[in-house]
Amino acid sequence: PLAMRGRVVDTAGVPRAGAMVVATDPTSGDELARVVTDADGAFTIRLDAANVRLRVLSIGSAPSDLGVVRVTAAG
Repeated sequence: PLAMRGRVVDTAGVPRAGAMVVATDPTSGDELARVVTDADGAFTIRLDAANVRLRVLSIGSAPSDLGVVRVTAAG
């Protein structure tokens, strides 16, 4: 599996602890994985697919659709 690491922050750059990051198949819309950010807004999501659509859900903020992202192995 591939792993994607990231950090969720608001428009002021403040980390969004407890935000949900959801990865879906860009064609079918099926959910592939979901994780919750830690106290620093950081997350690691493990995926079998190389192309995913990412969406961030956080209480007090509108959902953010980050679009389709290509995940590749580091190295």
